[in-house]
Amino acid sequence: MFEINGIKFTQREVEIMACLLSGHSRKVLASLLGISMETVHSHVKRIKFKTKCYSKDQLLNFIEYSKEYFFLHKKYIHILKNKKLV
Repeated sequence: MFEINGIKFTQREVEIMACLLSGHSRKVLASLLGISMETVHSHVKRIKFKTKCYSKDQLLNFIEYSKEYFFLHKKYIHILKNKKLV
């Protein structure tokens, strides 16, 4: 479990948040993470519930203004490297 702004998230939720920073579609996120679009949707829905963010913009603000922004950015780069896209 990871904690961001006092809220606990699973490893996969952290990966989803890291990928959301890229601005890619859910289809691209699903491909990057090797999961279905429906699974991405479920994770995003759960993240929005936990953070009380009801729009993509609110969620992005939550991520960008968190103390863990740079950690999440590094996580995204790590995901890209694992997919050999960087």
